[in-house]
Amino acid sequence: MHGSDDPPAPGPGLPAPAPPDMPDHSSTLNELEAFLRQPDAIMEPSIVDRLREYVMANGHPQQAVEYLSDSYQGYAQMAVLVCQWLAAVQHGAAGNDPGTPRAASQPPLDEASCLRELVKERFDPKSFHGIFSRGGAGAPPWLHSLIADADGRQLIYDLSGRYANSLLLNFAIQKILQQPGREAEVAAVGPRLGSYFGVFHRLMVTRLSAALASTSERELDKLSAEIQQNASQSQHTYIHVQSVLQSLGAHPQGARFRRLAADLAGHAAQTQGAVVWRLSPLFWGEPGSGAVGPLLADLMASVEGGPLPSLEVIRLCALYGAEPAEARPSLDLLRHPRVFRVLLAALFGPGQGLAGQALAAAVELLARAAAGGPEREAAVEATRAALMGAVTLTRKALHDAKLSVEELEGTGEVLTVPICAAGLLCGMELRLAKPAYWSTTFHGLRLPPFLALLRRVIPLQPQLHDEILRLIGSILEAMGNSNHDVARALLDCAVQLLAAGRVLQVLEWAAEYRARADPSLLRHLAYGVLEAALPPYSPAFASALLRPMMHAGVKQPRAPGRDAGLRALLDEFAAGCSALEFRPPLSSRESAFLLSLCEPR
Repeated sequence: MHGSDDPPAPGPGLPAPAPPDMPDHSSTLNELEAFLRQPDAIMEPSIVDRLREYVMANGHPQQAVEYLSDSYQGYAQMAVLVCQWLAAVQHGAAGNDPGTPRAASQPPLDEASCLRELVKERFDPKSFHGIFSRGGAGAPPWLHSLIADADGRQLIYDLSGRYANSLLLNFAIQKILQQPGREAEVAAVGPRLGSYFGVFHRLMVTRLSAALASTSERELDKLSAEIQQNASQSQHTYIHVQSVLQSLGAHPQGARFRRLAADLAGHAAQTQGAVVWRLSPLFWGEPGSGAVGPLLADLMASVEGGPLPSLEVIRLCALYGAEPAEARPSLDLLRHPRVFRVLLAALFGPGQGLAGQALAAAVELLARAAAGGPEREAAVEATRAALMGAVTLTRKALHDAKLSVEELEGTGEVLTVPICAAGLLCGMELRLAKPAYWSTTFHGLRLPPFLALLRRVIPLQPQLHDEILRLIGSILEAMGNSNHDVARALLDCAVQLLAAGRVLQVLEWAAEYRARADPSLLRHLAYGVLEAALPPYSPAFASALLRPMMHAGVKQPRAPGRDAGLRALLDEFAAGCSALEFRPPLSSRESAFLLSLCEPR
């Protein structure tokens, strides 16, 4: 009937049209079949979802199985096998037995590592240049899977260090940081991400917060090293971190931040040069720094132990001696660690030959920096006199001149002044911590006089004990095996530090020293420690001393009547250790060594 809404009947030979409520699956089915036919389709992560969609699109399950079995090539298994072959070849080429397991320090060679190297080789940041601009495609869908995988994140970190201006990698780093618990992982990457300022700043805030809450000197040293490594990568990161540290250091409780700022400046100067010291006035906010700042910057930029800029020193001395006292610059500027170091090196270092007005000006600046302040002119005068005496004493001792009894008795008055003791240590380091000194110098005295001065400093200046221990290590390293008499005397000074309370510090230093020490010197140190320490021992002390003793080959004397004192020390140590409960337990080798100390030879 005309006017009816029913569709016209199909003509002869034509298929009936599909009902309006039934979707047409033909195009979807074709796409899914093409997916199932691609090589190794069964290895795709989304294969289960694709199979479900195929069946819902009226696909035959048996046909799907045939597609997957026919398309399987085993590329992944081939890659695994080839990587195993390569690893075996490399392991054998290194001279290892085929049955020997791979060392833990050797990076694994697997398909993931090969894929990472391929990506690093072919990654082009220009390919993703416009993805975040208007009309861009945005982040690629595979990026989220890469971020979720540990190997994928490591690949992002590696690429970020190489391509600092990549928007895609910057976006990926920010996404990683948004995940809970990822800050420590990103922080472990270190300076490679220093060019990403947002990431850099966020990690630096985390480290500064940890430094504020730190209660351990060792933990603070570790944080300081991390800050130095990350902040010294460029001038803009250095200036940013120094500005923050200077601001934090201005607070009444900001001493640790001032220490971090000084550590950072010293490290940056080693890597970037004297320009770091010339930037220092940028961070000074004290009144009057405008006149004194450039002079101090020139002084700080001078070579440590080299010629002192005499004109700048004389002008600085005039500014700090101006009248009235209110017109003088702030002493805090003069108390920068670098200023102390340069002036001490000039006064106490070998062969500088400061004299006349330059010598007087350097002594005056050090005296005011160390003891100056309101109504402290008497302390400045006493420090000035002590410095002049310390300079004469140090130069004489370092030139191997024998000190008289009166000079030795008078050292107490000089070395009780901290700045004088610090000058002695500075002069010893600049002269004795150089291998060339020990290869060319002949000592007329069996024990040089500087050893007597060093022994006198230890009880007088407890705050310098860490510096003394570091100095002993530097001198021993420079000496090598050239003079065992002096080396034993220096090790006796290390034992003196241990007896003064620096037990764990000395034992930690001994653990590092044993790797390069002559066994006879190591035995001398071990016997000295046993004489200084009495039982009961702590497990930490006993285990720390046990390893150097093993390394040195300490044994009981052969004859029962010979070296009775040494035998008694070893018996006492073995008996004291037998009563301890070590955590972690001693190894079988360490336990056998303890037993050998109890057995006569």
